[in-house]
Amino acid sequence: MARGKFQTKKSGTVGLPGVVNGMRLGSPMGAASALGAPTSPNRGAARSTSRTGSQAGLPVLGIAVMSPWGWRILAVFAMVATGLCLTFFIDGKTLFASLWVVVSLTWGGFSFKLWRQHLDWDKAAVAGH
Repeated sequence: MARGKFQTKKSGTVGLPGVVNGMRLGSPMGAASALGAPTSPNRGAARSTSRTGSQAGLPVLGIAVMSPWGWRILAVFAMVATGLCLTFFIDGKTLFASLWVVVSLTWGGFSFKLWRQHLDWDKAAVAGH
């Protein structure tokens, strides 16, 4: 509990709740202002980022690679699919079991790919600081 109530995880800056890049969430401008898009020509020019130094580029699969939860959740899905596969094999329903083998291998392979890309992206992000 060393962080403050409104302190963000990565950048360490303190901000107000419901404010993204100096713009209030739920403003009349809708999602554009919540995503940090300039709502007027002067507003975008006055905005500055608090991060300095080079950053790792956005990966091809975007936030699924940047977040460690994407591959973790997909790995859990692959384990559940493996359990379903084993259950169907034990019950003697080989058609359903073989279909769940395909699903399990696909989810497991994609989870492995996301994990490796996350490690590469994280290594590049740390090297950029």
